[in-house]
Amino acid sequence: MFFSFTFSCFCIIGAGVGGLFGFCSGYAMKTISKAAAVLVGIGFMGVQFLSSAGYIHPDWKKVEEDVIAKLDQNGDGKLDLADAKIAKDKLIRRLTVRLHL
Repeated sequence: MFFSFTFSCFCIIGAGVGGLFGFCSGYAMKTISKAAAVLVGIGFMGVQFLSSAGYIHPDWKKVEEDVIAKLDQNGDGKLDLADAKIAKDKLIRRLTVRLHL
C-alpha cells in the first residue's frame, strides 16, 4: 500500500513539474518569436525607408536568392514542406541529445 501511494505521488509530482517546464518553455518560445518578428519587421521598414529616401538600393532578387540558399535544407533550390520537415527533424535531434526518453 505504501509503495503504491509513494509511486502515485512521484507520478503526480513528475507530471506537475513536466507541465510547469512545458508551460515555461512554451511561454519563452512565444516571447522570443514575437521579439524576433518585431525586429525583422523594424529592419525591413528601415531598409524600405532608406531605399525610398534614395540612400540605398537593395537588390531584392539577390536577397531572396541568398535567403533561399541558406534555408534550403535539401538543395533543390526552393523552400517547401520537405525543407521544413528536415529542419524540424534537425531541431528535435538537437533538443533531445542525451535526453533519456
